[in-house]
Amino acid sequence: MAILKESFFALTCVGLWRPVDWRGIKGVFYNFYTLLVILSSVSFIFSESVELIFFNDGIFDFFNNSSMLITVIGMCGKITIVIKNRGTIIKMMKNFQGKTFSPRDQQEEIIHNNFNRIIR
Repeated sequence: MAILKESFFALTCVGLWRPVDWRGIKGVFYNFYTLLVILSSVSFIFSESVELIFFNDGIFDFFNNSSMLITVIGMCGKITIVIKNRGTIIKMMKNFQGKTFSPRDQQEEIIHNNFNRIIR
């Protein structure tokens, strides 16, 4: 994906985005890595919930643990959305790479390159 290359690279590193051209054994290993990321997040939610319920040492620890739990629950929701909507995201990126969204002349190309440089 030429669009948002850095963002998709970051998602690939954390196990949420298997590149489109990874097939075969490479894809199977990456899917296993994604499963490992999901299971570690869910196990953290479980262990943090147990700690919140049973090992409460004070109000500061309660708020610290509950804020961490809420953060990780939100993260798991985002993980689920990215993995569930992968096909839709791929279609959308292909549409953005089409002729409709490409620069039409030299001036638009300069603007496009300028904003790409600012983003990176």
